[in-house]
Amino acid sequence: MKQNSQLRVELARKLFDYIPHSGGQMEWMLDENKRKCLATGRQFGKSQSAGIDLATYALLKPGSRQCIVAPKYDQGLIIFDYVLRTIKSCKVPLGVKMTVSRTAPAEMWFGPKGTSSQITTMSADQVGDGAKQRGWQFDRIIVDEAAFCVGPIIHKVFVPMLARVDGVLMLQSTPNGENWFWGECQKTWKESGITHHHSSYDNPYLPRSFLDEQKRLLGETSLAWRQEYMAEFVASASAYFHIPHVERAMEHGRVLPQVVQSGHKYVAGVDFAEISDWTVVCVVDVTKSVWEVVALDRFHRVQDQKWDWTEQIKRVASCLEYWNAEALVDSTQMGSPLRDMLSKLWPKTYGFNMAHYRQGHILCEGLQLKFDRNELLLPSEGCEEGRLMLDEFRSFQVKQSVQGYAPHLGAAKGHHDDIVFALGLACKMGEGSADVYNQDEKTYTLSDSVALMRSRQYNLDENSQETPFFIGKNW
Repeated sequence: MKQNSQLRVELARKLFDYIPHSGGQMEWMLDENKRKCLATGRQFGKSQSAGIDLATYALLKPGSRQCIVAPKYDQGLIIFDYVLRTIKSCKVPLGVKMTVSRTAPAEMWFGPKGTSSQITTMSADQVGDGAKQRGWQFDRIIVDEAAFCVGPIIHKVFVPMLARVDGVLMLQSTPNGENWFWGECQKTWKESGITHHHSSYDNPYLPRSFLDEQKRLLGETSLAWRQEYMAEFVASASAYFHIPHVERAMEHGRVLPQVVQSGHKYVAGVDFAEISDWTVVCVVDVTKSVWEVVALDRFHRVQDQKWDWTEQIKRVASCLEYWNAEALVDSTQMGSPLRDMLSKLWPKTYGFNMAHYRQGHILCEGLQLKFDRNELLLPSEGCEEGRLMLDEFRSFQVKQSVQGYAPHLGAAKGHHDDIVFALGLACKMGEGSADVYNQDEKTYTLSDSVALMRSRQYNLDENSQETPFFIGKNW
C-alpha cells in the first residue's frame, strides 16, 4: 500500500503538472515523520512545495485541518496564495467547492459544509495576535521561516494545537544562526536519520549564473551569502563582519597617523558623537586600487564637562583641511545641522542620512565587500587606532527585532560602532560623486543645534564658554 506522501506526490503530478525536484524537494515531501525540519537557501522552492503539499493533503483528506504559521501574517499569506493558485491551475475539474476568507486569520475550505478540509494562516508575532491564539486544533502545521519566529511561541502556542490527533509539525526556514530552529534541526535529523539541509545550488532549476553573481556581489565569506544562499548555520549569526578578513586587512597596515603625500586623493567619513559615544573622523587614501586608512581622530568629553559643538566642528574641519579630503557626514537627526555648520568651515562636506535602516546596511555591505576582495588596508593592530578599530569590528552585530521589524546594525552592549560607520562613510565617499550626497539645503545655526539637542533632553548651554577635553590627536 502506498504511503500518504507518495499519493500526494502522484496527485500533484496528475493534477498540477508538478514534480518535486531531485535536489531535496522530493525527499522532503516523501518524509512521513511527524516532526521534521527543512533548512535551505533562498529560492530553493520551500513555499512552492509547501503549497502543493497543503493542497494535495486537503484534497486527499476530507475534513482535515492544516495551518500555515509565519513570523508575520503577510509572510504566511505567500504560501496561502500559492495554494489558491495551485488549485486554480488544476488540469481537470475537481468538483469541489472552495470558499476563501482573507480576514485574519485567513482561511480556505474545500468541499461541502461539515466535511470540508480547512487551511488557516496565522502569525507567530510576539506582540500581535499570534501569541494570543488558543483553542484551535489542527492535523498539520507548517511553520515557514521558523528560524525568524520566537521559539517559545511555537512550542507553547502552536504545538499544543496538534495534541488531539498527535499531528504533524513541519519547520522550514533559511538559517538564522544557531538559535532554537538550529536545535530542532539537529534533534529531528538525528532521530530520523534524514538530513533536510540544502543550499540554493541544490535547486536544479535555479540558474547558476544568478547564484554566482550573488556570490560575487555579496562576497563569498559574507554573512548574507553564507546564511541566505549556502544555508549555513553561522555560529554567531549576529556577528556581521568576517573577522579573519578584517585581521588580514591589518597584516600590512601601518601605524597612524600618516602624512599627506603629494598627488594623492583623500576622502573622509565623519560620525558625530551623541551622549555616550565618540566623534570620529576617518581618512582614507583612495589613490590606488587598494585603499588605505591613513588617519583616525576619535574624541569625546570628560564626564562633568558640557558639550561644545563649535570646538568639535573646528577640530573636524582642521583634520579635513589638513588632508584636503572630501567628507561624507552622518546627517541623521542631530548630524544634519552639524554637517551644515561644518560645511561653512570646510565646503567639501556632504551629508548621508541613515534614518532608514537600509542606508546603514548599504555602508556596511560596501565595507564587507572591500574586506572580501582585499581592497582595504587598516591600521596595524600594534597601534591604538588599530586595536580600537578591531574591537569595534568584532563587536559589530546584526540585531534582530522580536517585534518582527527589519534588523538593524550596531555595536554589542558595552561597545561602540562610531569607527565602523565613519569608515563606511569614507568608503562610500570614495565610491561616488559628491553631488549624490549633497542632500539638503537648510542652513542651521549653533542656536538651532542647541535647541534641537535640548528637545532631545540633552544638557546644553548655548552661552557656555567652556572648552571640552578631547581624547585624541590635534591636527
